Parts: sequence; C-alpha cells; structure tokens
Amino acid sequence: MLLVYTPKITPRIHYTFRLFFKYIWGIDGCVTDNKEDFCKANCFKLSYADAPINCEPFIQPSGLLTEKGIKSCTPTIGTWEGVPTLFPTDNPTSWLPFDIFSAAFYLVSRYEEYKENTQKDEHQRFTPEQSIAYQNNFLHQPIVNIWAMALKKKLIAQYPYLDIKNKPKYRFYATIDIDHAFAYSGKGIIRGSVGIMNCLLKGNWKEFKQRVNVLLLKHQDPFDTYEYQHTTFQKYKVRAMYFALLGNYGRFDTNLPHTSLRLQSLLKQLADHYKIGIHPSYASNQDKTLLNTEIQRLNSILHREIKASRQHFIKLQLPSTYRNLLSLDITEDYSMGYPNQYGFRAGICTYFNFYDLELEVETPLRIHPFAFMEGTFQNYMQASPADSIQKIKELIDEVKAVNGTFSMIWHN
Repeated sequence: MLLVYTPKITPRIHYTFRLFFKYIWGIDGCVTDNKEDFCKANCFKLSYADAPINCEPFIQPSGLLTEKGIKSCTPTIGTWEGVPTLFPTDNPTSWLPFDIFSAAFYLVSRYEEYKENTQKDEHQRFTPEQSIAYQNNFLHQPIVNIWAMALKKKLIAQYPYLDIKNKPKYRFYATIDIDHAFAYSGKGIIRGSVGIMNCLLKGNWKEFKQRVNVLLLKHQDPFDTYEYQHTTFQKYKVRAMYFALLGNYGRFDTNLPHTSLRLQSLLKQLADHYKIGIHPSYASNQDKTLLNTEIQRLNSILHREIKASRQHFIKLQLPSTYRNLLSLDITEDYSMGYPNQYGFRAGICTYFNFYDLELEVETPLRIHPFAFMEGTFQNYMQASPADSIQKIKELIDEVKAVNGTFSMIWHN
C-alpha cells in the first residue's frame, strides 16, 4: 500500500488521490493528515507537503487543493522531461518540479469552464480555443495519464515491491449516436412529402431518385447501416454502445418520433446486443422536466432502467448539465469532449467521477471521455479520410502508451 501524508485533507485532496489510486494507477492507497500514524506505518510512503517528515519522497503543493471556490487565475506552464506541466514549483528538493495533483485536478474538474466571462459558441458551449490545453498544444495528449504514468515509474523505482494489483489495460470501444435513425423511412406522409417537394424545388434529382427508391422499397435507406455496424463490431470484437435521441421535433432535434414503431423496433433489436443510453435532446439541455420525459420514453421502449447519456450536439454546460443528470438517476455520461477539436477535453483518457466545484463535492456521476467524433474531421476540419485516419492512429498510440481507454463517436 502507498500511504500519503498531507497536513490537511480536503474534499479536493480526497478526490484527486482517489482519482490516481483507483482509476489511473489501480493500486491500494490511503491519505492521512496524522503525522504520528504516518511515521509508525510500515508501508510505502509519499508526502504531499512543503517538506518531508523523514526522508520519504515529497511533492510540494501549490495550494489549489486546499482552496475553496473558483478563482480567475490561470496556472503557469512549465515542462518536465519534455512534457508540458501546470503549477511548477520552485523547490529543488521536491520530487517533481510541478504540483502534479493540482495540475490533474485543474484539468479533470474542468476548473477553467467555471470561470466568469468565458465565451460560448452559438450553442452556448465552452470552446476548445479557450482551454489551457489547446493554447499550449497538449490537447491531443492524455496529459494527466502521462504525468501519472511517469510518477508511477518513479514510485516503483523507489519502491520496487509496490503492489499493483489491478494494473489498468488499454481498452477500445465505439459509441454511436442515433440522431437520425433513417434518412427517409418511417417519417410519415407529411415529412416525406415535404422532403420530396424540397428536392423538386431545388432540382436535387439524385436525392429525389434516392428518396423514391427507398420509399418504394427498391433500395435500402442510406442511414440503415446497423447490420454493417453489428457485423464489423462482431468481426473485430469491438465493445460498442448506442445513444438514442427521443426528443420532441424541433430545429436541432429531427429524429423519428418516439412513438414510431420502426424506431422502437430498431432500438429493441440493438438492445439485444448493446448497451443503450439516452441522447438528451438539444431542447432538454436546460429543461429537466423534458429531459426526464425523454429518459422515461427510452425506459418504456426497452423495459429497462436507463443509466447512461450523451448530450446531443455535445451541449455540455457545467455544472448544470451534470446536476440535471444526477437528479434523474443517470450514473454515466459520455459527453466529455469537443465537437470541433479532437483530443482530451479533461486531459485524461480514463473514466472518472464528476467533481462539482461549486458545491466542493465528488458526485457518483461517472464521466467517460471521448477522443474524437467523425464529424470533427469531416465537417469541422474538412480533413481527408487518409489524414483523419493518421490522426486517429496517433491518438490511439497516445492512449495505448498510458494503458488508457480509447473512445470515439460515430453516427449511423
């Protein structure tokens, strides 16, 4: 076991060391503020203090983890072994030249997204260009995992018999958002007729022909790719998960109605093989009553309790989005990433629990970060398939190097 001494245990300290011990390292660890117990303990030791108690390794704190509230200051950037760091220290005897625990907490808690006067995009989303990771060119690295891996190597070098019971292993899984279950099928007479008329008015004869052939059952609907997905996942033994949009029809919510028998049949078929989560509609982001309605719709269709979600349009607003999910018993969310940039929004490729900075409390909501969305490359960056695949391979290599979890978003 690794025992850490710190003069004062706060909710932030408890959360951060739990993040390292349980989720990233997979080791037994404990934190104490009792010097006498620390000195008597017969185990491997580390101090998180301004100086060691005896001769154990120590890391100097910056103070962030003993503070309360949210300040407007931005951490200083440093480097260590060629890797960017936050919260550098000026103590040459500190085991690391930066406060790794404050740095990890700052990124994983999304501290910077709580700051006043942050600019939002047209969908009221925090933009990657405002993040410290983007501004300092490490958004594409799971930097928290990289720091943690380096520190673990130092600990093992210091304590060769440090017990690593549950060493994390690299994992890969795909998630698919069903924003539009079908391109033309099942939309009813009115929506189908409007679509055909739009094609005729715009002279889009290719789409007109495609629509008619699908409706006459001569061709398969172009969005009906589910069998292909299933075959691919089975062939390569890929873990996969689906998120279904069941919101009321609106400008940004245009899936089939939740009453559609075609949609319900599809979701039931998928649920036979895969985990299904709710894809909260654009309109429900600030409307908890509407969000609850959508969750109950999926519960009713699948006859099971829904516990996972991903926001439509990645419309993640802290802390309100996560608080709404928690209040409705959602325990997992897969929205942690950017729609227009690939990389690691929270600096990490390991799942973690949401820490509510305003309430200073760790919540039971488990956050699963994603590394990219196919639309990031296709729509925002307008990258070629070859360039996209190369960037994805580089992301995978980064995650493999730290035994993390690689997750991505696709659409049917």
